[in-house]
Order: sequence, then structure tokens, then C-alpha cells
Amino acid sequence: MADPIEILPTDKNPITNEESQIVDRFFQENDTGIKKILREMKGSIVAGLLFLVFSLPPVDGLIQTLLPITAKSPYILAFIKAIVFIIIFWIISNFYLSKK
Repeated sequence: MADPIEILPTDKNPITNEESQIVDRFFQENDTGIKKILREMKGSIVAGLLFLVFSLPPVDGLIQTLLPITAKSPYILAFIKAIVFIIIFWIISNFYLSKK
């Protein structure tokens, strides 16, 4: 039988940095296989999907109707798409992917 948690000895001292690291190691997630690969590649997957979406012709048409200057030059269209891509990727990376 284990001791009830209420009768275990405790003190009021704050934990040290070394103790904190030990606790972190105990409760660290040990993903293996496909979970680990997906966790490490989630930023790349999101970037690839965004690239795919921004490569579609309807997106070009939408941007050209919203900003008529992009219909005159493919370079301006590419620049606008790159800026929007960067903004959306930053938002997803900092607000959605950063959550566990």
C-alpha cells in the first residue's frame, strides 16, 4: 500500500531549478513514430497547404478583382500573394500551432 498524500512530509520552500527540471523530465511527452513526425512537421505542412491554396487560379482571380493593379503585372501579384502568405502563416504559427 502507498502512503496517502495528506500524510507525506512537505515544506514551504519553493522548488529549485534542478527540481523543476527533474519534474519536467518525468512528465515530458515521449512521442514516437508518426505522432513525433507530425508534431515536428506541422509548420511545414501548414506552409505547404498555404502554398497550394495560393497557387490556385481562383485565388489569383480574387486578388485581381480586389486589387486591379495586380492584373497588370504578375510580379505585383506574386508580391501581394507572398505578403498575404507570410501574414497568414505567422498568425497560424503564433496562435494555433503554438498551443499544445
